[in-house]
Amino acid sequence: MSVIEDSRKAMQGFFAPELRARFQGPWGFLQMNSYTYSGQHMFGHYAATPEVGARWIEFDEASTEKDPMQFVRQVDHFSDCILRDRTPDTPGEDGLADMRAVEAVYKAAGVRL
Repeated sequence: MSVIEDSRKAMQGFFAPELRARFQGPWGFLQMNSYTYSGQHMFGHYAATPEVGARWIEFDEASTEKDPMQFVRQVDHFSDCILRDRTPDTPGEDGLADMRAVEAVYKAAGVRL
């Protein structure tokens, strides 16, 4: 996998709205436009199986929320789990696995960590 494009533009400590990234691999691509807190849009396609001539599966998803509240929802859910002595839907092991995947993407792109 390679990072084809990453158009980060710093503006007063925040990323500009045109922030986007495109990841390309031998079996498809993923592009995410505006991965800030508004106007999130992700699209791409991938091979149904890792074989030459495999059919493509396409996706195109856009967030309709003007100000996504995922962090607030996560904290509310976690707090509720503590109060009710329940296991969170997304345990810490999932977050660790996510961070390892992000680290692998950086390493594959040649970024030294």
